Amino acid sequence: MKKIFIWVLSGFTAFIGVAAFIWFANPFDLRDRVLVSQIVKMRVAPKRLAIPKTPSDYAMLYSDVDIVTKDNIRLSAWEIPSPTPSDKTVIVNHPLTTTRYGSDTGLDGVAAEFLPMVKHLHDANYNSVMYDHRGQGESDGGLGAEAIGSEALVGAGVTEWQDVAASLRYVLAHPQFGYDDI
Repeated sequence: MKKIFIWVLSGFTAFIGVAAFIWFANPFDLRDRVLVSQIVKMRVAPKRLAIPKTPSDYAMLYSDVDIVTKDNIRLSAWEIPSPTPSDKTVIVNHPLTTTRYGSDTGLDGVAAEFLPMVKHLHDANYNSVMYDHRGQGESDGGLGAEAIGSEALVGAGVTEWQDVAASLRYVLAHPQFGYDDI
């Protein structure tokens, strides 16, 4: 039993030694290649997150709507009208690795939930449109097994401008929000 323990401990020590060597000596730029690969993957094909809550969980009426971009990607969105008629509309965008809801874990392990903020806007008599960027939440896009509908890269600014422009066109063409202050 003692020999097995020594072999396991020796193997673990060797593994830690090799990992430390790769990390600090960086032979063949191995560490950098792995890090860059993971960062790029997170940026162009982030893990698709669930949407555990909706505006109704915060006593806000809403409609599920679709916004279509110029490159024909369907964005899943919530349209949340103010409780009384309003001439003010907010388009709520979200950061990478979250959804229109937010995220239970966040990029760094910190939860982020956007619906409480939108509830304050709602109570202040603002209409809101919240959408998932391409490849995130319930919107089309993504790559490989994570894709819904058409495949589309998530671009950390490279493609999201098309999503922002589509949400603005949606609001401007909306029969109720079209002439609002945005």
